[in-house]
Amino acid sequence: MKLTILLLAMFVSPLFAETWLVENGEPRAAIVIAKEPTRSARLGATELQSYIEKISGARLEIVSEPTKQRPNSIFVGESEASREAGVKVDGLTRDAFQIVSGRNWLALVGNDLDFQPREPWARSHNDWARNQQPIWEKLAGV
Repeated sequence: MKLTILLLAMFVSPLFAETWLVENGEPRAAIVIAKEPTRSARLGATELQSYIEKISGARLEIVSEPTKQRPNSIFVGESEASREAGVKVDGLTRDAFQIVSGRNWLALVGNDLDFQPREPWARSHNDWARNQQPIWEKLAGV
């Protein structure tokens, strides 16, 4: 009986092997975004890349489709690759997102709209102080 359990564990355990994003400081995953990602998806991918590197020392590559070099993928935003994995944003309300995982992938997707703020809006702190503050004060009636 014990031998049967041991043999079963030997053959079944690879099916439940752990999936690593980084192992021993080496990347085991790539961050996958659309070929033409939204600004928020691009920002999310670079932020994820930055924090994984800070935590582990490994820099995950940002690509537009899964690669053969990395066995695991992290889908950030909606893309062809995430749709092929069966991840869809249909039915998600505004500002909603979902985290879904599969055998060798993790998906972080939501309704990523390219929001365009109403003018005037500053592109940097210096821009606001130098150019936008007087315009804002005039519009606000100050």
